[in-house]
Amino acid sequence: MLAHVLETLLAYPRIGEVLVLAQHPEVLFDHPALIRHSLDPRVRLVRSGGRISTSLMAVLRNSDWPVLVTTADHVLLDAAMLDWFLDHSGHCDAAVGIAERTVAAAEALDGNRTWLHFRDVDVTGANLFAFNGPRIFAGLAYWKRLEAHRKKPWRMAWELGPWLLLRMMFRRLSLDEGFAALSRKLGLTVHAVRIPYARAGVDVDKYADHVLVEGLLTRQV
Repeated sequence: MLAHVLETLLAYPRIGEVLVLAQHPEVLFDHPALIRHSLDPRVRLVRSGGRISTSLMAVLRNSDWPVLVTTADHVLLDAAMLDWFLDHSGHCDAAVGIAERTVAAAEALDGNRTWLHFRDVDVTGANLFAFNGPRIFAGLAYWKRLEAHRKKPWRMAWELGPWLLLRMMFRRLSLDEGFAALSRKLGLTVHAVRIPYARAGVDVDKYADHVLVEGLLTRQV
């Protein structure tokens, strides 16, 4: 999976250095599919900590802006998704890529996903994040509290406030209103970027996802 993501990132002209964060990155790069990438001067291996937020904070202190973050299980990531996301992720402190359920359903890719239910749309994460400047550190500090609940939307909403939770439970909250509330809580501007590609919300969290993605890649070749 990591080899697929690395090949996409390294082939994309708007990306310079690629940092791979893992608890034991050197072990990963012993795999035959990754050996050649370990020799690429644009690839740097970084040992991560126990949490995503703290690991990112450590790396970002020595990085140039903006910074794109994605995950090793975003196997279907491609240049079209990157183009759309990066073209729409400016003019804010941070941007979060999302995929709409109606878009995924058009290609029958809406099953086995975790969906957040807003008044106007159901969405899932697209595992793409843009950090555009040092103001993001305040948000990452708060993320340490939220990331433990990322698969439990109601717990995340509770952290942001009981009134927000109630509005979300009864689908009284639009997507834009939700991100506006998040921005106020974090003290920075966070925008949602709706990516209009069905595969954007597909990652590999379980065996069924693995089978699905293998099938999609096989048909693509």
